[in-house]
Amino acid sequence: MHVTGGRCEIEDCQAGPGLATGFDIDGARTQLRGCHTVAYTVDGYYIGNDCCSLRDCSAIGTGTATRGFYVTGSADRVRLWHCASVANATAGYEIDTGCVNTLVKDCASGGGDGAKVDDGTNTVWSHYTFDSLLHKESTLAGAGDYDLFQVTGVVQINYIYGIVETQIAADTTGAYLNLFPTGGVAIEITDITGAGRDISGAVVGSMVSKTALATVSLDLDSASLGFVAEVATNYRNALKPFVLGQKTGGIDTFVRLTVAGTGNRSELVVGYFTKYGDGGCDILPIGGLLKGRVRELAGALGIPRKIIDKVPSAGLWAGQTDEGELGLSYQNLDEILGTLDDGRAPEAGADLVARVRGLMAASGHKRALPPICELRQD
Repeated sequence: MHVTGGRCEIEDCQAGPGLATGFDIDGARTQLRGCHTVAYTVDGYYIGNDCCSLRDCSAIGTGTATRGFYVTGSADRVRLWHCASVANATAGYEIDTGCVNTLVKDCASGGGDGAKVDDGTNTVWSHYTFDSLLHKESTLAGAGDYDLFQVTGVVQINYIYGIVETQIAADTTGAYLNLFPTGGVAIEITDITGAGRDISGAVVGSMVSKTALATVSLDLDSASLGFVAEVATNYRNALKPFVLGQKTGGIDTFVRLTVAGTGNRSELVVGYFTKYGDGGCDILPIGGLLKGRVRELAGALGIPRKIIDKVPSAGLWAGQTDEGELGLSYQNLDEILGTLDDGRAPEAGADLVARVRGLMAASGHKRALPPICELRQD
């Protein structure tokens, strides 16, 4: 789709698949809202003029596409709000040389995207999230070295982790994991120090992890040492207890994890989460996306429809639903939050708008750090 006129407003449109560029925006002050482009080969959104604004837009490349969002042409004051990008080789977002005063707010990138490229001036990245997690399943069948990921160029690997999901074949011994560079020598990562840490004997549920330097061996935490189990009882509250135990005396079971929260922006803004329950997390990968955008992203990633279309529920008691407790639908909630962000008049009724404002005000304490009583010693 090529936009050449100024002050154009485009809403809820899809471009692609198969285009070189999903949305080619040359007109100044163009506004896009809720647009989506998929399977483009170069750029999802090419933004080449001043004062353009994109809100709640998504870009899903082919994996070899160049960029999701590309701001170029010395554009001034481009605004990207609550946008998402996946499957681009160079970057999810690129700000070209000569572009000034670009704002990228509450946007997310990942799923194969390269890190952002910012050659502009005075660019503001507010609550930008980048998920560079790569995933691979390896089947071990016999002794030897197994390649995990191909490494090209200079990269920073923060951590590697995995879990044994099925029983390793009984005839597998001396199994090790490698990183391998293009045209180079494989980098063995499991037994650097010669401590005998092959993973052939790991039972189902064992975790392998590596957070240290390349000269340090990979850790193997065997599932045979302990267990973590959820209590089956269904409680009418938002906290379900877990039991931590151990199968062999004298060995403490531990799990080293970064806790990822499942909250989306619709839930977070109105406080539909438990303060020290599902709100107790380290990262919120989809915290910048409204509920409707989460569903769209799930569809683009191939999540089964029966999961996407399932009525949202915390499962706290029979028949409990999110929308029943909130007092309005997620569709209405998303529309109201979007209009409150940019100052437009909501289409929903005044009672629903008042309901949302009340929820936001009442849940403010959930999104803030606990207040501190400052004591002064005179």
